[in-house]
Amino acid sequence: MEFIRQNKRAIAITLIVVVVAILSYFLYYILINTQPVASIDSTGNVSDSNDNSNNDTMNTVKTSKGDINNPLNIRNSSIKWVGKVTAPNDIFESFDTLQDGVKAAYSNLLAYKNLHGLTTIRGIISRWAPNNENNTNGYINNVSSWTGIDPDTDLNGINDYANVISAMSKQEGNIFVSVDDVLNYIS
Repeated sequence: MEFIRQNKRAIAITLIVVVVAILSYFLYYILINTQPVASIDSTGNVSDSNDNSNNDTMNTVKTSKGDINNPLNIRNSSIKWVGKVTAPNDIFESFDTLQDGVKAAYSNLLAYKNLHGLTTIRGIISRWAPNNENNTNGYINNVSSWTGIDPDTDLNGINDYANVISAMSKQEGNIFVSVDDVLNYIS
């Protein structure tokens, strides 16, 4: 007890440092492992992804993986994506419509840009499809070839992102989404 009385200040400072370190790690973990629910347009404006005013034209696509409407195979998570529905498996997210899945993919790629500074095909795909799970270089080369965008050139605007999402949907092999459809869904 005498030790505690004599060292109250040092103990308090140590506890504060420990709590700050734990909170910092928690915040870092959340920033690295979350995906936004809102869409961010090419100018950086955040828009509400809850606008489903075009539901009558939404597509639901049946795939070999079930009705997941997830063209880029976003992994299952606790993220509350707009249009998220109960997934038929434990691996990938499932969306009510293909538009919801494409919007989630676009939001995810913009989070890569805004949170991680990943603005090139090489940067995005190296994080999206790491070497321990994929042939990352092959994936990068395919997307670059299909889009005509050099893998080390910064993506510039909504058209570049639409091209990359379309090419990534082709690479993922789940649901191919054309550039025009991507633009229609995210605009």
